[in-house]
Amino acid sequence: MPESERDSQLRDFLEATDSDGNTAFTLAAKMEDLRSVQLLADAGADLRHKNKHSEDAIKVSKSDDVIKFIKKRLQIIGRYPFKMPGSSHPGTCIYIANDPYSDRSLAMGYDENSVRERFQTELKYKFIPYTNLTAKKMQELMLDLQERDFSSSASFVCFVSSHGSSDEETNKDYMRGMEPINPRTESAGKQLISLENFTEPISNNRTLRGKPKIFFYQACRTFQTGLRQKAVKTAKRTRQPNQRQAADLLEVHATSRGDAAFRHQKGTLFLQEFCQYMWEYMDTEHLRDIVDRLADHLN
Repeated sequence: MPESERDSQLRDFLEATDSDGNTAFTLAAKMEDLRSVQLLADAGADLRHKNKHSEDAIKVSKSDDVIKFIKKRLQIIGRYPFKMPGSSHPGTCIYIANDPYSDRSLAMGYDENSVRERFQTELKYKFIPYTNLTAKKMQELMLDLQERDFSSSASFVCFVSSHGSSDEETNKDYMRGMEPINPRTESAGKQLISLENFTEPISNNRTLRGKPKIFFYQACRTFQTGLRQKAVKTAKRTRQPNQRQAADLLEVHATSRGDAAFRHQKGTLFLQEFCQYMWEYMDTEHLRDIVDRLADHLN
């Protein structure tokens, strides 16, 4: 049986429920079967699933060992570790660099090389770079990634270095793509993509459920108005992420809403400092703790 078919059957098994809405993981916890709970968790079971009575695995279990294991695993997932059990490699790292100004290409090259060194060379991520994508191409890329099989990946990481703005009326963030090459196929006025539409396809990817999905944005968030009218619309209907999928998503911005983000000749302060902190702490601390350290330092 092909690996992709086995993965699909495994996901179907993990998500199947009985008449009361209990999954195999919930039932294993209820039966106080610690070994089965551990195996199902490693296989990617939803540890936060609730049955029709709004009971999760911790609620239905009377085993201290089972409850302790689930709480510890939930704590680890919430802190975004780089390595999750049951995956053959740490993950996939997408790097998107958009900038129309040639004098900044050197700085963007510094950033890409730093991120590549940390994630590809040291952490052994699959590193995939993209350069100067239009807003429509960015959207198409994420919709394509929504359908890819990341079963062997422990996490998904995406870096975007681009221009951006924040809509003062809606408080939503937008990124600017490159100018469309062919205005006939891509409207010259639709050069923005909302971060909501950008991340949603990844949240909807079934093979990334329960795994960290982390987005880093090196982009301005200065206030403007009327951005929604300039943004590309969703190319095709996607499923709305449920609470569990959204809980696995972490977004890290270079600056606060309303402020600009800056570059210097040797890269951006945000990405260069992040890579430096990664080098210092990635062997001892979880990603969320590293990000918190960086925020304290930059503030």
